[in-house]
Amino acid sequence: MRYINNLWIAALFISNISIAQPSSLNNGCMPNIGFELGSFDNWSCFAGKILRDGTLDLASTSPVVDRHSIIQNFSNQELDLFGGFPVNCPNGSGYSVRLGNARGGGEAERINYIINIPANQNDYSILYNYAVVFQNPTHQPWEQPRFTSKIFNISDNKYIDCGAFEFVASSNLPGFKISGVGNNVFYKEWSPVTINLTGLAGKTVRLEFSTNDCAFTQHFGYAYIDVNEDCLSAPISGSTYCGGAESVNLTAPFGFASYSWFTSDFSKLLGSENILNISPVPPANTTYALVILPYDGLGCQDTLYSTIQVSPQPFKLNVISEITGCPTGVDITVASITAGSTPGLTYAYYTNLSQTNYVPIPSKITTSGIYYIKGVNSAGCNDIKPLRVTVLEPPDLNITNPSGVCMPQKINITVPAITEGSETGLALSYWKNLATTIPLPNATAIDLSGTYYIKGVKNGGCAAVKAVEVKIGEIPNIVIKNPTACGKVDLTATSIISENTQDISYSYWNDAAATISVPEASAVTSTGTYYINASVSSGCTILYPVIVTVNPFPDFVVTDPAAVIYPLMTVDLTSAVKQNTGLSFTYWLDSLTRKPVSNPKAVDKRGKYYIRGANEFGCMIIKPVNAVIIPPPEPIVYVPTAFTPNNDGLNDVFRIKIIGETTIAHLKIYNRWGQVVYDDPNLNRYWDGKLKSLELPVGVYVWILSGFDSYFKKPFAQKGLITLLR
Repeated sequence: MRYINNLWIAALFISNISIAQPSSLNNGCMPNIGFELGSFDNWSCFAGKILRDGTLDLASTSPVVDRHSIIQNFSNQELDLFGGFPVNCPNGSGYSVRLGNARGGGEAERINYIINIPANQNDYSILYNYAVVFQNPTHQPWEQPRFTSKIFNISDNKYIDCGAFEFVASSNLPGFKISGVGNNVFYKEWSPVTINLTGLAGKTVRLEFSTNDCAFTQHFGYAYIDVNEDCLSAPISGSTYCGGAESVNLTAPFGFASYSWFTSDFSKLLGSENILNISPVPPANTTYALVILPYDGLGCQDTLYSTIQVSPQPFKLNVISEITGCPTGVDITVASITAGSTPGLTYAYYTNLSQTNYVPIPSKITTSGIYYIKGVNSAGCNDIKPLRVTVLEPPDLNITNPSGVCMPQKINITVPAITEGSETGLALSYWKNLATTIPLPNATAIDLSGTYYIKGVKNGGCAAVKAVEVKIGEIPNIVIKNPTACGKVDLTATSIISENTQDISYSYWNDAAATISVPEASAVTSTGTYYINASVSSGCTILYPVIVTVNPFPDFVVTDPAAVIYPLMTVDLTSAVKQNTGLSFTYWLDSLTRKPVSNPKAVDKRGKYYIRGANEFGCMIIKPVNAVIIPPPEPIVYVPTAFTPNNDGLNDVFRIKIIGETTIAHLKIYNRWGQVVYDDPNLNRYWDGKLKSLELPVGVYVWILSGFDSYFKKPFAQKGLITLLR
């Protein structure tokens, strides 16, 4: 069960509903009143909402999933999150019911059961246990989460007031404790309640159990219900005794604030507990009176009578004084504990003599103490006797996990070192599973990693089971590729190792004994044999040799060529290095050696170039070289004297070429009248003999070129004539 904020839980556990019925019914009860069929047979289910005025709007329905839920009782009982009590009824029955859930949303649920009270049963009662948990959201009372238990007299068409129990979320409910879980949560542990229906013989009544969330849909509620199918007729039990009895125990209805036992004429107060022990046994037909006072708002004050009866049936309850068992659980329901008792007795088990607290799981007691066994025969004769249960300490079994090994080695978990420090005299066995149902056949030679279990049994049969972790590692499987590189080798590079095992860590060594580590494994500069140690998390390692070849880089000197004047001379880059040294050289425009120099022997543009030298091992280095080219003192301009723009592919345009380091400001062309017909400083473009797409006439034109000589830091200007022909 998970925690939900603002949670109200009404956890109702009904047990021991004691209803007298015709003998043809199961133990005097209506069929399946305790859900022992594992179903809602003979019960009616309802589901709906709580309205803002606090009324419940419910409709008949088949059992709704997660709102009307059958819960089977297992030995490891789930506990209520807030109160810590078992969610199954502690009377040991096989099934309980959860009414409602923890979703909230203003939901409401109800279950009903109709009972026909036999005409000859005027003494009649309903006995149940309940445990309640509330979270108090402090709404108005009719808006609060609520649990209601009611009995409706169908024959007379009215509710029985003294049979109505209503718990509304509040912090001052009697007997409630505050929970350490959640916010403002209160709970009440298991409590039994009896509703007296004396005088209703022949009537038809209906049990109603309801839960609802708060009217604002934010606070939640649900209930667990279980009914004991072993029913009795009268509200006071134990009034019949059989031959040989030494005392009588009259057991009053449970769940009231006070009890006052009197003689029939109320002249003498005999007791104030829910059980009255009378010893020696009184004469038959002796009558006793009981005044019961309920808690405020939980029923009505009532006076009950019980008359002593004597049965000729034999009755004897024999309970051994004590039993000792192991911490896995002592079963106090075994026949040997009550051996010698009258055959056919029905037994109940309690943690107290007043019989207000059931033993939750009598077949599995794990706490030492005194428990009480009650035996009842078919005539109603009963007795209750104590049983001291001693739960032994578990064996002291100490486990030390063995050191891991590597395949193909194996591990022996039977060696004394594994259980060193354990209690002496333990009988040890070895298992594959915690339940110790699958033996471990090879405990002396385990070849697979995993969790195994050792069971230690001491005298008396008590056992302890503990896990032992075995680690058998796989040796790393890697392939080494011997590296060759120029100048240095990176031993940590992924290209050196191909691996088939995951999670490998590596270390690098100079020697086969792995005693001298490589100081800088990512930059090994010497040829030789090194060693790579591969290890996995299990501790398994393997040492692999790796042959490293470190080739030298070439060494050459670059001398910048002498300066030349262009276009009289060009620069020969090949003269910058000494040829025929066993090295091969290539020449490049960029330092990344992506753009080669087209003619390294005749470079006509000054600037920085790059020479790459390679040796016989393919190792290369790149060095810069400067080409110093001095332009002519005056820019050299190459200009045609005529051109023919007739689209014949020959001399169709007028274009100027200039040699020198210049920045062109203007190239202007004038006609004979001084009109500018072309003006463009970009010498990569040309004049086609037109002006605004119109062909100009044949004739002589004047061109003027002006700019700045950036090498000599001075302006320049030249002009000339060009003849346009057609």
